[in-house]
Amino acid sequence: MTTKLLLFIVDLGGTVIRRRGHLGNPGLLEIGASAGLHLRFDHYRYEAADLAFGDPASSVRFAGLWEGTPPFDAACTVAVREGCDVDPVNPATEEGRLTVTSYVWPDQRDRLAALSGALEVAARVPAISGPDVLRGTPQVLARS
Repeated sequence: MTTKLLLFIVDLGGTVIRRRGHLGNPGLLEIGASAGLHLRFDHYRYEAADLAFGDPASSVRFAGLWEGTPPFDAACTVAVREGCDVDPVNPATEEGRLTVTSYVWPDQRDRLAALSGALEVAARVPAISGPDVLRGTPQVLARS
């Protein structure tokens, strides 16, 4: 995994990247994770010109968002996904999906479509999220 891709991930969601050793797979620690949708970034599809990153079959697609050459030149396998939120929303439940969807205005169809896809990904890709994750942050970063 390249440093460029690490910077891409940080820019993507304000997520802290931690790595196990110099060649290991990254772990994610997101503060203010809410439903943890950013923790599943690697299951989405990103496209720019003739470059792409992520799952080609993903229902979540971001296209044409970069100027210049995006850092899509490395594969990424996330080792650990951890999110911290005082009152986390579980996107795998009907209540959680309804809560997160209620944050988007009904006339924002593109956002609602992306959110629907992200909620589908969240239902099948586990992530740890809760207020106690933050208490272990110094230990989590020390393991990096």
